[in-house]
Amino acid sequence: MPGRVILCGLGSGLTLATLLVTLGTGYSAAKSIFEEGCLGKWIVTPEDLRAANERTGLAPDPYIYGRQ
Repeated sequence: MPGRVILCGLGSGLTLATLLVTLGTGYSAAKSIFEEGCLGKWIVTPEDLRAANERTGLAPDPYIYGRQ
């Protein structure tokens, strides 16, 4: 079971508990709990990982890309 499914499930349960305990007045906190686990991308693609690892403004490493 992917971690995102677990986070969304737990977040949904905590959201419901928050609403029940506060009798509906804590909807802002409940909304934040739900959004933390359930919104956003569910599938990470190789492009996402490449974009996170890109270096900007630096010269290419000669040991990786060969001497230039």
